[in-house]
Amino acid sequence: MKHARNAAPGLPGVTRNLFASMGTTGKVVFAALAAVVAATPLGAWNAVADDAVPLAADAPVEVGPYEVAVEKVVSTRTLGDVQPLDPADKLLVVVVQVTNVSDVPARGYQLADIVPAPAGAGILDLEGRPVPDDVAPGDRPLPDRYNIADAGELDVINPGVTYRAALVWNQDGDASPGTARVDLAGLDWIDEGFAGLDDEYWLPTHEITHSGRFDVEPPASRSGAADGAADGAADGAGDADSTGDAGEGSADATDDDVTDGDGDGTGAGAGIAGGTDA
Repeated sequence: MKHARNAAPGLPGVTRNLFASMGTTGKVVFAALAAVVAATPLGAWNAVADDAVPLAADAPVEVGPYEVAVEKVVSTRTLGDVQPLDPADKLLVVVVQVTNVSDVPARGYQLADIVPAPAGAGILDLEGRPVPDDVAPGDRPLPDRYNIADAGELDVINPGVTYRAALVWNQDGDASPGTARVDLAGLDWIDEGFAGLDDEYWLPTHEITHSGRFDVEPPASRSGAADGAADGAADGAGDADSTGDAGEGSADATDDDVTDGDGDGTGAGAGIAGGTDA
């Protein structure tokens, strides 16, 4: 089952489709012209499209072959085995529910095109440099993607299955935003590419279709995490019906819960499925 926009693509859509059908030389020339236009006020980036639909927590939005709902935004020092690139920094996590509403498997990497890095959240690129809030969606740093159920990377999204995913970016250690702007960007269906190559695929538009402000849950306090870890370790050791290992106790003890789960697992799975560490 294919999904496409109901309305005509308009000039931006026609331009994208034309670009998709070009050969390599044509794309190079087109990109050079686009760079010149972007350097002028006429081509300046508009951070949020005027017609962007308001985005609210837990509200499902259909984008390409997916139905996506943003649950919440969390700032944390670690996420299980996932660490920031610099120990002094933090992680920003956007928790989403995503369902493949088509009848064929889809690629998880497309979530990075649909959910760009949040604005106003202190996001850092891979070089540790701050990302300006007015950067276009396609130029924002890509997140790591994790399936919360098993803490593995989310690579394939199977038809009819709803996944809870954690999209993770590096965040400036000094950033403490109360809110962040979360955007959703669209996908366009390409029936036929140039000369019959790369037919039938979803092309990122890098255009914001939905946008909303979300509260950012702060990291758990260090003292609270330490107290919780001690309590969790004691509970794990004293529970005759459980393995009671140290990993389980630590997972149960996390205070800043990304997923509202029980944290019964261990290792990376416990950290992502059970919560975050301060």
